[in-house]
Amino acid sequence: PSTAQITALLDAWLSAKQAVLAGKEVPANLEQMARPPLVNEINAQRQANAARGQIQQIDASIRDLSIQSRSGNRIAARVTVRYQDRRLQRDGKEIDSTAPTTLVNSYVFGRDDGVWRLAAFSPAD
Repeated sequence: PSTAQITALLDAWLSAKQAVLAGKEVPANLEQMARPPLVNEINAQRQANAARGQIQQIDASIRDLSIQSRSGNRIAARVTVRYQDRRLQRDGKEIDSTAPTTLVNSYVFGRDDGVWRLAAFSPAD
């Protein structure tokens, strides 16, 4: 896939993650965007928030993406993301928030049965 296609996949994942953590309907194609451990992680976060009567509003947008390595089944990218979040009670009262910040993360994409999906991410060194 091209850099633009990788950017679109990551953008779709970030949008889906925002929806899930905000308590909205889980996108039907969530499992097509990321491998099971990442999908399970955000579903667990959503359940933990719900148990506390909370939701999380995330605003994350890609500012820059550069491919660091590429092979037939793996792509690693360094991504600059503008990030902000708020934790709210169900009634809308803000509990906590993170000021707008810029994160630099490493994202790894893997190809499974011909489909590229997000496999992992971590803060970049």
